[in-house]
This record gives sequence, C-alpha cells and structure tokens, in this order.
Amino acid sequence: MPLSSHLKSTRVILLDPQWGNNTYPYYFGMIKELERSGIDVVHIKEKIYSIAQLKNHGVGKNDVLVFGYGWLGNEIFHRIEGLEDLQNKKICFFHKPFNNFDDKISFVKESQFSVLLSSTPMVEDLQKLTNTKSLLFPYACDHRIFGIKSNKNRKYDIGFSGALHLQEHYKNVEFSSANLRSRAQHKIAKYFGGKKFINGSDRIRFRIRSTRAYAKKLENARMWLSTTGPLHDMSSRYFEVSGSGAICLTNKIPVGYSHIFKDGENVIEFSEDCSNLLDVLADTLDRPNVLAEMSHHTKNEIMQNHTYERRANEFLEIIDKLG
Repeated sequence: MPLSSHLKSTRVILLDPQWGNNTYPYYFGMIKELERSGIDVVHIKEKIYSIAQLKNHGVGKNDVLVFGYGWLGNEIFHRIEGLEDLQNKKICFFHKPFNNFDDKISFVKESQFSVLLSSTPMVEDLQKLTNTKSLLFPYACDHRIFGIKSNKNRKYDIGFSGALHLQEHYKNVEFSSANLRSRAQHKIAKYFGGKKFINGSDRIRFRIRSTRAYAKKLENARMWLSTTGPLHDMSSRYFEVSGSGAICLTNKIPVGYSHIFKDGENVIEFSEDCSNLLDVLADTLDRPNVLAEMSHHTKNEIMQNHTYERRANEFLEIIDKLG
C-alpha cells in the first residue's frame, strides 16, 4: 500500500482495551494492515480519564487519536477530561450501538470527535444525534486467513456458526427481527435433508474457537446462513463467507449495504418470517452451475474491494480528508 509523503509521517494513537484479546478479527484486522503499510501505531490499553494521561504517553499535537471497536464495545466510555478541547484529529468507531445507546451518544457529543465510523447503516441518524460527521465503514475479510484455498468439492450444502442473538440475552435492545438467527438455524437443522454444519450459540465457548478453523469450515460450505444484527448491522461474517467462495443465505439486505450485497448476484435472500427459507435454499442448490458462477464472482469482488488492506487505505483517505 503506497503512502503519500505526508501520510508516512502519520502516527495513530489507538485507544482500545480489547486489542489482541478478542476472538473476532475485525477488532484488529484494519489496524494490522495499517502497521504493515508503515504507519506508526501506538496502542493504549489502559483506561484514560484525562488528556493529561494522553500527554504522559507522549501524544503530540499531530497524532491521530482513534477510539477502536473495543472502547465503546467494552462499556468504559466515561468522559475524558479535556478531550473536547484537543485539536488532534479524533476518530471513533461507534461499535455495538444496540448496547447502552444513549450513553454512547452522550460520550460522543461530549468528546467532539472529528468523525464517527460505524458498520450499522444508521449513520444519518448518528450524525443528527451527535452533530458529528458519521460515515458507513463496513467490516471486511482478512485475506491472510479466509479464502486461501479454492475448494470446488465442498462438504456442506449449508453451514452456520455464530451467536444466535436470542432476545433474552439482550436487555432493552430493539431487534430488527426477533430471534431470526435462532429460528432460521432451527428450521435448517430440523427440516433440511442435505449436508449441513450447524453450530450456533450465544455462548462463545460452544462455537468454533479458532478463526482459522472457522475459515476452513467456510471453505467447505456452498452456502452459509448470515443474518443482519439487532439494528440491521452487518457483521464481518458476510465478507468472510463471500471471500471464502460460499454464498450468504440472508434476510433482506439493508438499503445502506445494497451497493455491496445484491440478491441473486452475491447473496440469496429469504423472508424475515423464514416461511420460504427451505425453498430458497433448495432452489439455489438445485442450480449448481449458477451457484458456482456466483461463488467465483463474489470471491473476486470481496478480495478486490473488501479486505482489511483495502479498509486501511480507505481509513487513511478519511484521515487525509480531515485536513
């Protein structure tokens, strides 16, 4: 990733308590690519309560402050004294908006960020609520882990491994579709007669622990159950599945993501009530040549435009445009 001369001197100060201590690659995929490109990234894991602490870490006036996924995701978004007056470029990943939403909005308003980045297609609402420029910043696929092998003889017709998002586990959270993953998984597990790998649970220890083991499962599946989150957020699963050459079997794609994922082109949609789920699955599998063509096209599209290396480039462009 070639850098312009003024970006080469950019130093990123990452505030993220969960760095390197999370099973989800999206917490650090883009940051690792920044480091590989030659950007100096300084990671601060401790709780920060004032800009005096930042200065003790050697933070200078030209450094870019980045509040990573783990900051808001870790629920320690207390006020940082003086942050609103700091003139540095300040970027915040608005992560997991379905938890403690009002508190997160207050934290952002108090902190006076330069820009918010969010994977949820609600950036217009975020911008209005926080009076802060907000941009859609999708997840991506780690091309160093996913889609490494080109597997034409796939073992599973359909697979799924992930959180079920049962509403009983999420207090005071408004879901876009109640228990959709649980209902869809249950229907496939009970009524689909083809070859399947089904391993969903809200308890992470019951799911696949290794990211590379997960990648191998995807490379062995023709299709993979992928559903949107509580606020129509789209997880990295969509990109990892597609980058592995499998096709996402999904509920309706949010309008904010319709420029990336399109029904019949790189994903297959089923209805929110799951009434046509099995029919859609069977019809798709009955067209192996069409499915193979979709798989080839989708994998190439993801690997060209939606890797963390590409997101790192886009992130630097955002920094550059902040002036």
